[in-house]
Amino acid sequence: MKQTRRTRAVRCPVCGRGRVIDAAFGVDPNCLHLYGPEQADKAELFSKCPTCGVQVGISFEKNRYTYK
Repeated sequence: MKQTRRTRAVRCPVCGRGRVIDAAFGVDPNCLHLYGPEQADKAELFSKCPTCGVQVGISFEKNRYTYK
């Protein structure tokens, strides 16, 4: 039985390797904004990169949040 992938990894903007969050497969990636530590004041949510350990800020562009 073949599994269908429902999510995709969103990588760390600092190191480019760590999986910071998973996004639903149909979400437009341009709606997600990731920020490094120096731009944390722009973020709504925070996560930590499992690879480099940097705190990553996350915000969503609400007026463009659509599924494909």
